[in-house]
Amino acid sequence: MHVIYRNFISALRFNKTAAILNIMGLAIAYIVFATIYAQVDFANKFDRFHPQVDHIYRVDCKTPASVWSVHSRLLIDAFVSTSPYIQKSTLINPFIGECYFTTDVNGNQTGFKETVQTCSPDITGIFDFVFREGTPDCLKQPEMCLIPESLARRIFGSISVVGKQLTAEGNIWTKDRKSLTVGGVYKDFPENSQLANAVYTTVSPSYQYESWDDYTYVCYILVTPGADKKEICSAFARCFNVEDAPDYKEAEVKLTNLADIYYEPVTSQMKFIKSGKKENMNRMLMVAFLVALIAMINYINYSVALIPYRIKSINIRKIAGASVARLRCAQLFESVVISLVACLPAVLLNLSLDIPVLLRLVSLSLAVGFIAGIYPAVSATSISMQMALKGSYGLSPKGLALRKMLIGIQYIISFTLVILAFVIYQQNRYMESRSFGYGKNRIAVVVLNGKTVGKIDLFTNELKKYSGIEDVAFSSAKVGAEELYRGGGAEKNNEMMYFHYLNVSPNFLSVMDIPVMEGRYPRQEDRQSKELLFVFNRKAKEEYGLEVGDRLITYWKDKGMVIGITDELKINSLRTGAYPLAFVINEKNAGMPVACIKIRQGADMEKATEHIRQTFKEIDPAYPVEIEYYETIIRQLYRDEIRTGRIVSASCLASVLISLSGILGLVLFETQYRRREIAIRKVLGATVKDVLYRFNRTYLMVLIVSFVISVPVSIYFAGEWLKNFAYKVPLDWMVYVVSFFSILLLTVFVVTLQTWRTANENPVKSLSFN
Repeated sequence: MHVIYRNFISALRFNKTAAILNIMGLAIAYIVFATIYAQVDFANKFDRFHPQVDHIYRVDCKTPASVWSVHSRLLIDAFVSTSPYIQKSTLINPFIGECYFTTDVNGNQTGFKETVQTCSPDITGIFDFVFREGTPDCLKQPEMCLIPESLARRIFGSISVVGKQLTAEGNIWTKDRKSLTVGGVYKDFPENSQLANAVYTTVSPSYQYESWDDYTYVCYILVTPGADKKEICSAFARCFNVEDAPDYKEAEVKLTNLADIYYEPVTSQMKFIKSGKKENMNRMLMVAFLVALIAMINYINYSVALIPYRIKSINIRKIAGASVARLRCAQLFESVVISLVACLPAVLLNLSLDIPVLLRLVSLSLAVGFIAGIYPAVSATSISMQMALKGSYGLSPKGLALRKMLIGIQYIISFTLVILAFVIYQQNRYMESRSFGYGKNRIAVVVLNGKTVGKIDLFTNELKKYSGIEDVAFSSAKVGAEELYRGGGAEKNNEMMYFHYLNVSPNFLSVMDIPVMEGRYPRQEDRQSKELLFVFNRKAKEEYGLEVGDRLITYWKDKGMVIGITDELKINSLRTGAYPLAFVINEKNAGMPVACIKIRQGADMEKATEHIRQTFKEIDPAYPVEIEYYETIIRQLYRDEIRTGRIVSASCLASVLISLSGILGLVLFETQYRRREIAIRKVLGATVKDVLYRFNRTYLMVLIVSFVISVPVSIYFAGEWLKNFAYKVPLDWMVYVVSFFSILLLTVFVVTLQTWRTANENPVKSLSFN
């Protein structure tokens, strides 16, 4: 250990800057690796915290054309009754969304919004509900509910919550009561769980029990350990009478393990499921390892550059009797210790991570230290005494070629990551700024509660009292905030057509700046029409040959008419292509709880926002109003892509910094070894410019070759990333130009900066250097 310490201090004295830069490079790489690996580990451990996860399955149905996970109660009951291997089962209605509740807190009425999911009582016996208060069996009583600990603390503070009354303002879908009693408080589920931190209450016993077509519920089952899931599905197939449910005639039931759901493909009916792509996680992990590889190459270069400085002392120890094996082990151990020291900042910054993640980080640092130390240890102890005494190894062709090759690998990785970062940034900017046929500027979006919906005219008039409010429109969902919207169907000339739709107020299209290219805009008097009025997008016209004036009969047997066709219009994300879309103007009893408030050009946005907030307080002081603008809505829609972009950009920056620090360290060593050569050249007439050119030329040749190799590599990976989107940016040649010149200029700056001092030294001083 004393030898290692002495070697490290000696190397530090020889070139302090190079030593510090390489240790910092390793530290940055480990921090980047830990950050990315934590994200990947988060995805890979989805729902694995449940003790019975290996025996919990979701019931799915598949046909050659599709897969779905929502079923009717009749089908679920039929399935769970056919196998003795199913110990427990629960259905969950994930489509209810947020409900507005009021409750008494210290004598004051308090309002809050919370997601509600109805379920079966056995849900607490299948999943890992950790109770802070109450009992798991409380859901057997229909008036009881479970609430997450975060909600209990947020609304009630530290007092006991069991027995508190919650009153829903509106109806709870699949529940026949509005008043609920808190029967238990459970510890919040982690983010990597399919179970929401919601208010759970039981489904009403008779709700939707008469139809096979009510696709509302997800079913989870707990099977006996060792049970064959194929046999469970086969038992259902043998017992099930498909005549009862024609839609299932070609369907095959399959079971998906809870831990596998996150990486399963998600269809339009399953947007409530948290999902990700295994390929994307693998790419992220590859980026993390590439950054670690760059740092390891830096460390190898640093260790190789130290060999000429160490070979004399190594050979002296050989003469003194030290074995080659012992000398090599000492150098390897030194390399591993330095790598572990560099790993410490990453460990300290990520102490909150799981122990297995931290152990993998430490294992990586051990591997990097060992791999980086092998070649220098073997090489330094294999040099002959003659070369050691000459001191020429630092400039040997073999040593120079190795360093050039390693620098080239660093450049290839850095160029690839820089180009990828630019492409991801361009795609994210494109998604955030692109608007397919509707306006986003100066639109405030607010979700209304039932009391405000019941006073919609008062709400609108109060808002318009402020001169900065131009108009207010209403819809059934937020435009531009969802991947998919409610689906519907209608018959035209005996041909069935399918589309997504939103119920909207007559002025919605004008408020949202959606142009009608054929037909007319909806009018206020259209609300009195006895038939439904539709405005379709151009995609629907192209797909179904729609024309203004066409008569329709909806899936629910309502009569309707097409009154307008918009231009190209896409209100979902750019991950998927455009689909047929309709705005329904006057559907009776259609809920339209989303207000789109248009603020006049030039009006003060802060004052307008405050006026909206005060208007809500006047109607319902307890309602926790949330006012959003499209900048926030779009960022929320693309939060995964934005997070990926930030990680790749940080990795790109880290890789460039590590590479440049490595080059700086090598230039430091090279100028140290070539001081006499530079002095002789200057004596023979070379200028400072000539010296700078010779040093820069070496690195620029490596840089150019590396860039040429990185171009096809980056094109491949950028293309793979862009496959995630139906609408994407083209690969712009300017990205490659900017990437090339950015790294080129940084390299020239670093090399010139470090060489300048040596090139300007007095030749007499350099020639006397030993």
